Amino acid sequence: MNIIEQLENITPYNGRPVEVVDKKWLISFNGYKKKKQNFNTYYQFDPLAIVYCESPEQVSEVVQLAGKENRILRVRSGGHDHEAECSATGAIVIDLSKMKHVSFDKATKIAEIEPGARFEDIVRILSAYDVSIPHGTCPSVAIAGFISGGGWGPWTRSKGMCCESLVAVSIVLGNGEIAYLDERTQRGRELLWAIRGGGGMSYGIITKFYIETFPLPDELIKFELTFKGRFKSMDVFKVWEDMIAPSNNPELTGTNIKIKARNPEDKDSIEECVIYGSFAESSETFKTKLKVWLKPLETDESFLEEYLKIEEIREKGKQIAGQIFFEELYVNWELGQAKLRGGTPSPHKVTSRVVVEDGWGASGRQNLYESLNTCILPTSQELKDSGIECYATHNAISGAYYANHKAAGTGNTESSFPYKQRPFIIQYQAWWKLEGNIPEAKFKKCLNSVLEWQQECRDRSFPETSGSFISFKDASIMTKHYFAESYEELKRIKEKWSNDPENIFSSRKTII
Repeated sequence: MNIIEQLENITPYNGRPVEVVDKKWLISFNGYKKKKQNFNTYYQFDPLAIVYCESPEQVSEVVQLAGKENRILRVRSGGHDHEAECSATGAIVIDLSKMKHVSFDKATKIAEIEPGARFEDIVRILSAYDVSIPHGTCPSVAIAGFISGGGWGPWTRSKGMCCESLVAVSIVLGNGEIAYLDERTQRGRELLWAIRGGGGMSYGIITKFYIETFPLPDELIKFELTFKGRFKSMDVFKVWEDMIAPSNNPELTGTNIKIKARNPEDKDSIEECVIYGSFAESSETFKTKLKVWLKPLETDESFLEEYLKIEEIREKGKQIAGQIFFEELYVNWELGQAKLRGGTPSPHKVTSRVVVEDGWGASGRQNLYESLNTCILPTSQELKDSGIECYATHNAISGAYYANHKAAGTGNTESSFPYKQRPFIIQYQAWWKLEGNIPEAKFKKCLNSVLEWQQECRDRSFPETSGSFISFKDASIMTKHYFAESYEELKRIKEKWSNDPENIFSSRKTII
Protein backbone atom coordinates (compact mmCIF):
# COMPACT_ATOMS: atom_id res chain seq x y z
CA MET A 1 0.00 0.00 0.00
CA ASN A 2 1.53 3.35 -1.03
CA ILE A 3 1.35 6.72 0.73
CA ILE A 4 -1.67 7.99 -1.17
CA GLU A 5 -3.62 4.77 -0.61
CA GLN A 6 -2.89 4.91 3.11
CA LEU A 7 -4.01 8.52 3.28
CA GLU A 8 -7.27 7.62 1.58
CA ASN A 9 -7.84 4.85 4.15
CA ILE A 10 -7.65 7.25 7.10
CA THR A 11 -11.20 7.90 8.36
CA PRO A 12 -11.90 10.73 8.56
CA TYR A 13 -8.91 12.19 6.71
CA ASN A 14 -10.17 15.78 6.37
CA GLY A 15 -6.97 16.86 4.67
CA ARG A 16 -4.92 16.36 7.82
CA PRO A 17 -1.17 16.26 7.04
CA VAL A 18 0.95 13.32 8.09
CA GLU A 19 4.48 12.22 8.82
CA VAL A 20 5.60 9.00 7.12
CA VAL A 21 8.04 7.39 9.49
CA ASP A 22 9.31 4.06 8.19
CA LYS A 23 9.97 1.78 5.25
CA LYS A 24 6.41 0.46 5.18
CA TRP A 25 5.00 3.98 4.88
CA LEU A 26 3.23 3.77 8.23
CA ILE A 27 1.28 6.92 9.02
CA SER A 28 1.89 8.97 12.16
CA PHE A 29 0.64 12.34 13.38
CA ASN A 30 3.20 12.49 16.20
CA GLY A 31 5.50 15.51 16.16
CA TYR A 32 4.21 16.83 12.83
CA LYS A 33 4.14 20.48 13.90
CA LYS A 34 7.81 20.40 14.91
CA LYS A 35 9.00 18.22 12.05
CA LYS A 36 7.38 20.31 9.33
CA GLN A 37 9.45 23.29 10.51
CA ASN A 38 12.24 24.60 8.31
CA PHE A 39 15.29 26.71 9.12
CA ASN A 40 13.48 29.91 8.16
CA THR A 41 10.35 30.21 10.28
CA TYR A 42 9.29 33.33 8.37
CA TYR A 43 7.69 30.85 5.96
CA GLN A 44 5.14 28.36 7.25
CA PHE A 45 3.93 25.42 5.15
CA ASP A 46 1.79 22.35 5.79
CA PRO A 47 3.07 19.50 3.61
CA LEU A 48 0.75 16.59 2.92
CA ALA A 49 3.36 14.08 4.06
CA ILE A 50 6.97 14.04 5.25
CA VAL A 51 8.74 10.88 4.10
CA TYR A 52 11.95 10.00 5.95
CA CYS A 53 13.81 7.98 3.32
CA GLU A 54 16.77 5.81 4.27
CA SER A 55 17.91 4.50 0.88
CA PRO A 56 18.00 5.43 -2.82
CA GLU A 57 15.34 2.79 -3.45
CA GLN A 58 12.92 4.52 -1.09
CA VAL A 59 13.63 7.88 -2.72
CA SER A 60 12.95 6.31 -6.12
CA GLU A 61 9.63 4.89 -4.94
CA VAL A 62 8.43 8.26 -3.66
CA VAL A 63 9.55 10.05 -6.84
CA GLN A 64 7.63 7.59 -9.00
CA LEU A 65 4.59 7.83 -6.75
CA ALA A 66 4.57 11.63 -6.79
CA GLY A 67 4.80 11.61 -10.57
CA LYS A 68 2.04 9.04 -10.98
CA GLU A 69 -0.29 10.85 -8.59
CA ASN A 70 0.64 14.31 -9.92
CA ARG A 71 1.66 15.51 -6.46
CA ILE A 72 3.91 18.44 -5.56
CA LEU A 73 7.32 17.11 -4.53
CA ARG A 74 9.89 18.80 -2.30
CA VAL A 75 13.25 17.60 -0.97
CA ARG A 76 14.82 18.46 2.38
CA SER A 77 18.27 17.50 3.64
CA GLY A 78 19.14 20.13 6.26
CA GLY A 79 16.15 22.42 5.72
CA HIS A 80 18.26 25.59 5.46
CA ASP A 81 16.82 26.99 2.23
CA HIS A 82 16.39 30.72 2.93
CA GLU A 83 13.06 30.74 1.06
CA ALA A 84 12.00 27.37 2.58
CA GLU A 85 11.65 25.86 -0.89
CA CYS A 86 12.40 22.48 0.65
CA SER A 87 8.73 22.40 1.68
CA ALA A 88 5.30 23.46 0.42
CA THR A 89 1.71 23.20 1.55
CA GLY A 90 0.14 20.05 0.13
CA ALA A 91 3.50 18.62 -0.98
CA ILE A 92 5.10 15.27 -0.36
CA VAL A 93 8.41 16.16 1.29
CA ILE A 94 11.27 13.70 0.92
CA ASP A 95 13.35 14.20 4.06
CA LEU A 96 16.93 12.92 3.70
CA SER A 97 18.12 13.63 7.25
CA LYS A 98 18.40 9.91 8.05
CA MET A 99 20.78 9.43 5.11
CA LYS A 100 23.84 10.94 6.79
CA HIS A 101 26.69 8.43 6.49
CA VAL A 102 30.21 9.80 5.88
CA SER A 103 33.19 7.66 4.86
CA PHE A 104 36.71 8.30 3.59
CA ASP A 105 38.74 6.19 1.17
CA LYS A 106 42.42 6.48 2.13
CA ALA A 107 43.57 5.20 -1.26
CA THR A 108 41.58 7.57 -3.48
CA LYS A 109 41.29 10.44 -0.94
CA ILE A 110 37.59 10.63 -1.82
CA ALA A 111 34.92 11.28 0.81
CA GLU A 112 31.56 9.60 0.25
CA ILE A 113 28.87 11.71 1.88
CA GLU A 114 25.12 11.12 2.01
CA PRO A 115 22.86 14.16 1.52
CA GLY A 116 21.64 14.48 5.12
CA ALA A 117 25.13 14.68 6.64
CA ARG A 118 25.71 18.00 8.40
CA PHE A 119 28.99 19.88 8.53
CA GLU A 120 29.42 19.45 12.27
CA ASP A 121 29.72 15.69 11.60
CA ILE A 122 31.46 15.85 8.21
CA VAL A 123 34.28 18.06 9.52
CA ARG A 124 34.72 16.00 12.68
CA ILE A 125 34.90 12.68 10.81
CA LEU A 126 37.26 13.87 8.07
CA SER A 127 39.58 15.78 10.42
CA ALA A 128 40.39 12.46 12.11
CA TYR A 129 42.15 11.58 8.82
CA ASP A 130 43.81 15.04 8.63
CA VAL A 131 41.76 15.92 5.55
CA SER A 132 38.76 18.07 4.77
CA ILE A 133 36.49 19.35 2.01
CA PRO A 134 35.67 23.02 1.27
CA HIS A 135 32.85 23.05 3.82
CA GLY A 136 30.64 25.91 5.00
CA THR A 137 30.52 27.98 8.16
CA CYS A 138 27.24 26.81 9.69
CA PRO A 139 27.49 23.50 11.56
CA SER A 140 23.86 22.48 11.09
CA VAL A 141 23.83 22.89 7.28
CA ALA A 142 23.70 19.61 5.34
CA ILE A 143 25.84 18.95 2.28
CA ALA A 144 23.18 18.59 -0.44
CA GLY A 145 21.79 22.10 -0.86
CA PHE A 146 25.12 23.66 0.03
CA ILE A 147 27.16 22.03 -2.73
CA SER A 148 24.36 22.29 -5.30
CA GLY A 149 24.36 26.07 -4.89
CA GLY A 150 28.14 26.31 -5.20
CA GLY A 151 29.23 26.07 -1.59
CA TRP A 152 30.96 29.15 -0.14
CA GLY A 153 32.98 28.84 3.05
CA PRO A 154 36.25 29.32 4.95
CA TRP A 155 38.27 27.53 2.24
CA THR A 156 36.91 29.30 -0.86
CA ARG A 157 39.96 31.49 -1.54
CA SER A 158 42.34 28.53 -1.49
CA LYS A 159 40.16 25.58 -2.61
CA GLY A 160 37.30 27.18 -4.53
CA MET A 161 33.61 26.59 -4.00
CA CYS A 162 32.83 23.14 -2.65
CA CYS A 163 31.18 22.16 -5.94
CA GLU A 164 34.58 22.31 -7.66
CA SER A 165 35.67 19.25 -5.64
CA LEU A 166 32.69 17.09 -6.62
CA VAL A 167 33.82 14.12 -8.75
CA ALA A 168 30.73 11.88 -8.86
CA VAL A 169 27.21 11.44 -7.51
CA SER A 170 24.55 8.80 -7.05
CA ILE A 171 21.22 10.27 -8.13
CA VAL A 172 17.54 9.44 -8.56
CA LEU A 173 16.22 10.85 -11.84
CA GLY A 174 12.70 11.94 -12.72
CA ASN A 175 11.55 8.49 -13.84
CA GLY A 176 12.86 6.88 -10.65
CA GLU A 177 16.07 5.57 -12.24
CA ILE A 178 18.94 5.26 -9.76
CA ALA A 179 22.15 6.27 -11.54
CA TYR A 180 25.83 6.71 -10.75
CA LEU A 181 27.31 9.70 -12.59
CA ASP A 182 30.97 10.46 -13.21
CA GLU A 183 33.03 11.95 -16.04
CA ARG A 184 33.19 8.77 -18.13
CA THR A 185 29.92 9.33 -20.02
CA GLN A 186 28.39 12.34 -21.73
CA ARG A 187 25.37 12.16 -19.43
CA GLY A 188 27.65 12.06 -16.42
CA ARG A 189 29.83 14.94 -17.59
CA GLU A 190 26.93 17.22 -18.42
CA LEU A 191 24.83 16.50 -15.34
CA LEU A 192 27.86 16.84 -13.05
CA TRP A 193 28.64 20.21 -14.63
CA ALA A 194 25.06 21.29 -13.90
CA ILE A 195 25.01 19.91 -10.35
CA ARG A 196 28.24 21.78 -9.56
CA GLY A 197 26.61 25.10 -8.71
CA GLY A 198 23.46 24.88 -10.84
CA GLY A 199 21.02 24.79 -7.92
CA GLY A 200 19.41 22.04 -5.88
CA MET A 201 16.70 19.55 -6.96
CA SER A 202 16.60 20.66 -10.62
CA TYR A 203 18.27 17.59 -12.13
CA GLY A 204 17.35 14.82 -9.69
CA ILE A 205 17.66 13.86 -6.04
CA ILE A 206 21.26 13.12 -5.07
CA THR A 207 21.65 10.26 -2.62
CA LYS A 208 25.45 10.31 -2.34
CA PHE A 209 28.21 12.82 -3.08
CA TYR A 210 31.77 11.76 -3.94
CA ILE A 211 34.03 14.67 -3.02
CA GLU A 212 37.77 15.03 -3.41
CA THR A 213 39.42 15.93 -0.11
CA PHE A 214 42.54 17.99 0.58
CA PRO A 215 45.14 17.56 3.35
CA LEU A 216 44.68 19.92 6.26
CA PRO A 217 47.54 22.40 6.78
CA ASP A 218 50.00 21.92 9.62
CA GLU A 219 48.95 25.25 11.13
CA LEU A 220 45.42 26.64 11.09
CA ILE A 221 43.73 29.44 13.00
CA LYS A 222 40.44 31.28 12.84
CA PHE A 223 40.12 34.92 13.76
CA GLU A 224 37.65 37.72 14.42
CA LEU A 225 38.52 41.43 14.44
CA THR A 226 35.95 44.08 15.42
CA PHE A 227 36.00 47.74 14.35
CA LYS A 228 33.75 50.44 15.78
CA GLY A 229 33.88 53.98 17.05
CA ARG A 230 36.61 55.94 15.27
CA PHE A 231 36.84 53.59 12.28
CA LYS A 232 34.85 54.32 9.13
CA SER A 233 33.33 51.14 7.73
CA MET A 234 34.41 51.83 4.15
CA ASP A 235 38.01 52.46 5.24
CA VAL A 236 37.99 49.04 6.88
CA PHE A 237 36.31 47.59 3.82
CA LYS A 238 39.07 48.92 1.56
CA VAL A 239 41.65 47.15 3.74
CA TRP A 240 39.65 43.92 3.42
CA GLU A 241 39.46 44.34 -0.37
CA ASP A 242 43.25 44.54 -0.53
CA MET A 243 43.52 41.45 1.68
CA ILE A 244 41.46 39.34 -0.74
CA ALA A 245 43.00 40.49 -4.04
CA PRO A 246 43.54 37.33 -6.15
CA SER A 247 47.34 37.31 -5.90
CA ASN A 248 47.48 38.37 -2.24
CA ASN A 249 47.72 36.30 0.92
CA PRO A 250 47.26 32.66 -0.14
CA GLU A 251 47.40 31.67 3.54
CA LEU A 252 44.12 33.54 4.04
CA THR A 253 42.01 30.54 3.02
CA GLY A 254 38.66 32.26 3.44
CA THR A 255 37.29 35.49 4.85
CA ASN A 256 34.16 37.51 5.35
CA ILE A 257 33.39 41.05 6.52
CA LYS A 258 30.12 41.92 8.25
CA ILE A 259 28.94 45.55 8.29
CA LYS A 260 26.05 46.75 10.40
CA ALA A 261 23.21 48.58 8.63
CA ARG A 262 22.10 51.76 10.37
CA ASN A 263 20.06 54.94 10.23
CA PRO A 264 22.61 57.79 9.85
CA GLU A 265 20.24 60.24 11.57
CA ASP A 266 20.27 58.13 14.73
CA LYS A 267 22.72 59.92 17.02
CA ASP A 268 23.14 56.78 19.16
CA SER A 269 24.18 54.63 16.20
CA ILE A 270 27.82 54.10 15.22
CA GLU A 271 29.48 52.36 12.30
CA GLU A 272 30.45 48.80 13.16
CA CYS A 273 32.06 46.00 11.19
CA VAL A 274 33.81 42.70 11.85
CA ILE A 275 36.35 40.82 9.74
CA TYR A 276 36.35 37.03 10.14
CA GLY A 277 38.53 34.45 8.51
CA SER A 278 40.76 31.40 8.54
CA PHE A 279 44.52 31.46 8.08
CA ALA A 280 46.75 28.49 7.30
CA GLU A 281 49.79 29.57 9.31
CA SER A 282 50.60 30.10 12.97
CA SER A 283 48.96 32.80 15.07
CA GLU A 284 52.28 34.66 15.29
CA THR A 285 52.64 34.74 11.51
CA PHE A 286 49.05 35.95 11.24
CA LYS A 287 49.61 38.79 13.72
CA THR A 288 52.68 39.93 11.80
CA LYS A 289 50.77 40.02 8.52
CA LEU A 290 47.74 41.63 10.13
CA LYS A 291 49.79 44.61 11.28
CA VAL A 292 50.87 45.19 7.68
CA TRP A 293 47.29 44.91 6.39
CA LEU A 294 46.03 47.38 8.99
CA LYS A 295 48.64 50.11 8.42
CA PRO A 296 46.18 52.36 6.52
CA LEU A 297 43.93 52.35 9.61
CA GLU A 298 46.74 53.33 12.01
CA THR A 299 45.86 50.73 14.62
CA ASP A 300 48.12 49.93 17.56
CA GLU A 301 48.87 47.06 19.93
CA SER A 302 46.22 48.11 22.43
CA PHE A 303 43.55 47.94 19.71
CA LEU A 304 44.53 44.40 18.76
CA GLU A 305 44.66 43.31 22.38
CA GLU A 306 41.09 44.50 22.89
CA TYR A 307 39.39 43.63 19.61
CA LEU A 308 41.26 40.70 18.05
CA LYS A 309 40.21 37.14 18.88
CA ILE A 310 42.24 34.17 17.64
CA GLU A 311 41.60 30.49 18.11
CA GLU A 312 44.08 27.83 17.03
CA ILE A 313 42.59 24.81 15.25
CA ARG A 314 45.75 22.93 14.21
CA GLU A 315 49.31 23.20 15.45
CA LYS A 316 52.43 21.42 14.16
CA GLY A 317 50.39 19.09 11.97
CA LYS A 318 47.99 18.03 14.72
CA GLN A 319 44.38 18.88 15.42
CA ILE A 320 44.10 20.60 18.78
CA ALA A 321 41.90 18.47 21.01
CA GLY A 322 38.26 19.46 20.86
CA GLN A 323 38.78 22.14 18.21
CA ILE A 324 36.75 22.23 15.01
CA PHE A 325 35.68 25.15 12.86
CA PHE A 326 32.27 25.66 14.36
CA GLU A 327 32.94 26.28 18.03
CA GLU A 328 32.93 29.81 19.40
CA LEU A 329 34.11 32.27 16.75
CA TYR A 330 32.64 30.73 13.64
CA VAL A 331 29.20 30.66 15.18
CA ASN A 332 29.26 34.43 14.65
CA TRP A 333 29.84 34.32 10.89
CA GLU A 334 26.09 34.72 10.62
CA LEU A 335 23.92 36.11 13.38
CA GLY A 336 21.40 33.35 12.85
CA GLN A 337 23.84 30.63 13.81
CA ALA A 338 23.83 31.78 17.42
CA LYS A 339 20.09 31.19 17.44
CA LEU A 340 20.58 27.83 15.77
CA ARG A 341 22.68 26.37 18.55
CA GLY A 342 20.62 23.36 19.52
CA GLY A 343 18.79 23.41 16.19
CA THR A 344 16.31 26.23 16.83
CA PRO A 345 15.16 27.81 13.52
CA SER A 346 14.86 31.58 13.16
CA PRO A 347 12.80 33.92 10.95
CA HIS A 348 14.88 35.94 8.51
CA LYS A 349 15.13 37.42 5.02
CA VAL A 350 18.17 37.68 2.76
CA THR A 351 19.01 38.99 -0.67
CA SER A 352 22.31 39.19 -2.52
CA ARG A 353 24.41 40.81 -5.22
CA VAL A 354 27.66 39.66 -6.82
CA VAL A 355 30.36 42.25 -7.47
CA VAL A 356 31.66 42.58 -11.04
CA GLU A 357 35.16 41.38 -11.92
CA ASP A 358 36.44 44.87 -12.73
CA GLY A 359 35.20 48.36 -11.91
CA TRP A 360 34.30 48.15 -8.21
CA GLY A 361 36.55 50.84 -6.68
CA ALA A 362 35.41 54.01 -4.90
CA SER A 363 32.03 54.14 -6.67
CA GLY A 364 31.21 50.61 -5.53
CA ARG A 365 32.13 51.41 -1.95
CA GLN A 366 29.98 54.54 -2.08
CA ASN A 367 26.99 52.58 -3.36
CA LEU A 368 27.55 49.96 -0.67
CA TYR A 369 27.80 52.62 2.03
CA GLU A 370 24.57 54.28 0.91
CA SER A 371 22.74 50.95 0.91
CA LEU A 372 23.81 50.31 4.52
CA ASN A 373 23.26 53.83 5.85
CA THR A 374 19.69 54.86 5.16
CA CYS A 375 16.83 56.66 6.87
CA ILE A 376 14.52 53.81 5.86
CA LEU A 377 15.81 51.88 8.87
CA PRO A 378 14.50 52.28 12.44
CA THR A 379 16.78 53.59 15.17
CA SER A 380 19.27 51.29 16.85
CA GLN A 381 17.16 51.28 20.03
CA GLU A 382 14.02 50.32 18.11
CA LEU A 383 15.90 47.49 16.43
CA LYS A 384 17.27 46.29 19.75
CA ASP A 385 13.86 46.39 21.44
CA SER A 386 12.36 44.49 18.50
CA GLY A 387 15.04 41.81 18.54
CA ILE A 388 16.00 42.60 14.93
CA GLU A 389 19.48 42.77 13.43
CA CYS A 390 20.19 43.93 9.90
CA TYR A 391 23.56 43.97 8.22
CA ALA A 392 25.48 42.86 5.15
CA THR A 393 28.05 40.09 4.98
CA HIS A 394 30.62 40.08 2.19
CA ASN A 395 31.98 36.68 1.19
CA ALA A 396 35.36 36.54 -0.54
CA ILE A 397 35.59 34.47 -3.73
CA SER A 398 38.85 35.77 -5.20
CA GLY A 399 42.05 34.04 -4.20
CA ALA A 400 44.65 31.54 -5.34
CA TYR A 401 42.19 28.88 -6.52
CA TYR A 402 40.27 30.95 -9.04
CA ALA A 403 43.35 32.97 -10.01
CA ASN A 404 44.97 29.69 -11.08
CA HIS A 405 41.71 28.69 -12.74
CA LYS A 406 41.79 31.88 -14.82
CA ALA A 407 45.47 31.43 -15.70
CA ALA A 408 44.74 27.91 -16.94
CA GLY A 409 42.01 29.27 -19.23
CA THR A 410 39.42 26.72 -18.11
CA GLY A 411 36.61 29.29 -18.12
CA ASN A 412 33.24 27.78 -17.18
CA THR A 413 34.07 24.25 -18.30
CA GLU A 414 34.45 22.49 -14.94
CA SER A 415 31.34 23.72 -13.14
CA SER A 416 28.24 25.80 -13.79
CA PHE A 417 29.05 28.18 -10.92
CA PRO A 418 29.12 31.43 -12.93
CA TYR A 419 31.05 33.77 -10.64
CA LYS A 420 34.54 32.28 -10.61
CA GLN A 421 36.28 35.57 -11.38
CA ARG A 422 34.19 37.82 -9.14
CA PRO A 423 35.87 39.24 -6.01
CA PHE A 424 33.05 38.79 -3.48
CA ILE A 425 29.34 38.39 -2.79
CA ILE A 426 27.22 40.94 -0.90
CA GLN A 427 24.51 39.38 1.25
CA TYR A 428 21.99 41.73 2.87
CA GLN A 429 20.48 40.04 5.91
CA ALA A 430 17.73 40.66 8.45
CA TRP A 431 17.13 38.30 11.39
CA TRP A 432 14.64 38.66 14.18
CA LYS A 433 13.43 36.90 17.28
CA LEU A 434 9.95 35.55 17.75
CA GLU A 435 9.44 37.90 20.67
CA GLY A 436 10.68 41.41 21.39
CA ASN A 437 10.40 43.99 24.15
CA ILE A 438 7.84 46.23 22.45
CA PRO A 439 4.13 45.89 21.61
CA GLU A 440 3.30 43.79 18.56
CA ALA A 441 2.13 46.78 16.50
CA LYS A 442 5.45 48.57 17.02
CA PHE A 443 7.37 45.38 16.25
CA LYS A 444 5.52 44.94 12.96
CA LYS A 445 6.17 48.57 12.02
CA CYS A 446 9.87 48.11 12.76
CA LEU A 447 10.05 44.82 10.83
CA ASN A 448 8.23 46.32 7.86
CA SER A 449 10.80 49.12 7.71
CA VAL A 450 13.62 46.56 7.74
CA LEU A 451 11.99 44.55 4.94
CA GLU A 452 11.57 47.78 2.97
CA TRP A 453 15.30 48.35 3.43
CA GLN A 454 16.03 44.90 2.03
CA GLN A 455 13.81 45.53 -0.96
CA GLU A 456 15.62 48.80 -1.62
CA CYS A 457 18.97 46.99 -1.42
CA ARG A 458 17.74 44.43 -3.93
CA ASP A 459 16.22 46.91 -6.39
CA ARG A 460 18.57 49.90 -6.20
CA SER A 461 20.80 50.87 -9.10
CA PHE A 462 24.17 49.27 -8.35
CA PRO A 463 26.18 49.05 -11.59
CA GLU A 464 29.24 47.63 -9.82
CA THR A 465 27.29 44.40 -9.23
CA SER A 466 25.70 41.85 -11.54
CA GLY A 467 23.86 38.65 -10.64
CA SER A 468 22.94 37.00 -7.34
CA PHE A 469 24.07 33.91 -5.42
CA ILE A 470 21.51 31.08 -5.33
CA SER A 471 22.51 29.91 -1.84
CA PHE A 472 21.44 33.35 -0.55
CA LYS A 473 18.06 32.91 -2.17
CA ASP A 474 15.47 35.66 -2.62
CA ALA A 475 12.40 34.45 -4.53
CA SER A 476 11.78 37.96 -5.89
CA ILE A 477 14.89 37.66 -8.09
CA MET A 478 14.46 35.97 -11.48
CA THR A 479 15.97 32.49 -11.66
CA LYS A 480 18.16 33.26 -14.67
CA HIS A 481 19.68 36.14 -12.70
CA TYR A 482 21.26 33.61 -10.31
CA PHE A 483 22.91 31.49 -12.98
CA ALA A 484 24.00 34.21 -15.43
CA GLU A 485 25.72 32.80 -18.53
CA SER A 486 25.19 29.20 -17.34
CA TYR A 487 21.39 29.46 -17.37
CA GLU A 488 20.57 28.41 -20.94
CA GLU A 489 22.96 25.45 -20.80
CA LEU A 490 21.45 24.35 -17.49
CA LYS A 491 18.00 24.35 -19.09
CA ARG A 492 19.27 22.23 -21.99
CA ILE A 493 20.95 19.71 -19.69
CA LYS A 494 17.90 19.34 -17.48
CA GLU A 495 15.63 18.73 -20.47
CA LYS A 496 18.03 16.23 -22.05
CA TRP A 497 19.24 14.15 -19.11
CA SER A 498 16.99 14.44 -16.04
CA ASN A 499 14.25 12.10 -17.34
CA ASP A 500 11.75 14.58 -15.94
CA PRO A 501 9.26 15.45 -18.71
CA GLU A 502 6.57 16.43 -16.19
CA ASN A 503 9.03 18.74 -14.37
CA ILE A 504 8.41 17.08 -11.03
CA PHE A 505 11.79 18.42 -9.86
CA SER A 506 10.63 22.01 -9.67
CA SER A 507 10.12 24.79 -7.16
CA ARG A 508 10.14 28.57 -7.35
CA LYS A 509 13.88 28.85 -8.12
CA THR A 510 14.77 25.55 -9.81
CA ILE A 511 15.78 25.39 -13.46
CA ILE A 512 12.62 25.40 -15.58
